[in-house]
Order: sequence, then structure tokens, then C-alpha cells
Amino acid sequence: MEVRDELLRVTKYEAAGKEQLLAERKKIGDIPAGGIAVTPSFCLNAKYIIHTVGPDWHGGSSKAWGGSMISEAITPPFFV
Repeated sequence: MEVRDELLRVTKYEAAGKEQLLAERKKIGDIPAGGIAVTPSFCLNAKYIIHTVGPDWHGGSSKAWGGSMISEAITPPFFV
């Protein structure tokens, strides 16, 4: 992971309320590639945080996995 990506991830966790968000993510566990998980937003000005995981992409079409994440994110019970 690049330093910039790691810094952005840490900054987002700090803004949301790091301890609460980390505890919630620990309950969820690993999210498979192409999957999503929803957590409360805690300190952010939003209701929820939608966590997505893209595949380890080595070229080719990104449409195969991008659509599944979007579809899952807007399909009940995730669409709230």
C-alpha cells in the first residue's frame, strides 16, 4: 500500500471516531473482494459508512467487479 493511501485511510478513521469504527470493523471481519459492509458513521456527518473492497486487479476490464459492488450497495438490506 502506498504511503498516501495509508495516510488517507488513517485520516478517515480518525475523523469518524477511530476506536468506535475499529471496534465495529473488527466485528465484521474480512470483507471479500467485490463485497461491501456497512457501519454507523459515528462522528462523520452521515448515517453510514459503506466499506468496499476491490479485487487485486492485474489489467483487463474493471466492469466485472465494479458493477457487483454498486449492485450490492443499493440492494436491501444495505440500502437504508
